[in-house]
Order: sequence, then C-alpha cells, then structure tokens
Amino acid sequence: MSIFNLFREKPPTEARPELEPETPILSEGHHQAIFEGVMMHCNGCKALVESELRESDGIIYLNADIRSQSVTVTFDPNRVDVDTLQTAIQQAGYKPKSQRLIT
Repeated sequence: MSIFNLFREKPPTEARPELEPETPILSEGHHQAIFEGVMMHCNGCKALVESELRESDGIIYLNADIRSQSVTVTFDPNRVDVDTLQTAIQQAGYKPKSQRLIT
C-alpha cells in the first residue's frame, strides 16, 4: 500500500438511521396513554421514569423518549388507570404538560 493511499479521500459512509421502538398495535381492551412535555434531559431521567412506571401492574408497552419529551404507555385498564400512571411519572420527579388517551 502506497503512502498516498492513506490520504486518498474515502467515500462517505451511509448514515445508519436511528431505530425507533415500534409502538404495538392496540389489542382489544387495551388503552394507550401518551404523556407529553415530560422534560427528561438524559438517559438517567428516562430510566427513572420507566422504572417508576414498571412498578405499576398492567403495563404492556412502555417507551420514554428523550427527543420528543414524551412517554407512551400501553396498558390494561382493568389493572391500572391513567391517574396511577401519571402519579408514577410525578413520583419520578416529572410533571407531564399534557396527556392523550387512546382507547
């Protein structure tokens, strides 16, 4: 290999798209709550919110997203309600600015 090959411009590598967790399709009887404006700043914040929510019974899917500042929870409404989920987020030290419920 020639020393000149070391300085030859290399072709750009393709950027790998960031993988987003898939949101499951709601099964019959399950609800989904989306809490927005949670104001998580790092992975530690995300882990804290997710840890508090996982203590609730009836959680089927959970994703706290730092970029969108939202938490999406799919849950069984016979085992846990939205107020309990919001309380768990508040116990982690965060107060969502809004929430949406999909039934």
